[in-house]
Amino acid sequence: MKLGWYPQDPTEELFKRLEECYVIALVTKPPYTKEQIIDKAVVAIQTTGLFEVVMEKCHAFMTTDQ
Repeated sequence: MKLGWYPQDPTEELFKRLEECYVIALVTKPPYTKEQIIDKAVVAIQTTGLFEVVMEKCHAFMTTDQ
């Protein structure tokens, strides 16, 4: 997750990497929670500065719908 995400890469690549990190964390302990993985994804996306409006809309949803 320290690699970050580059906007020129498809978002599917970010999600694939997050899934891989989650599986590795489950196997190696201590596991990251889904919430921690989601937070890392949000930070990676916000760091690009390209999706501010979408992220604002996302944060307006209830946590279960984000």
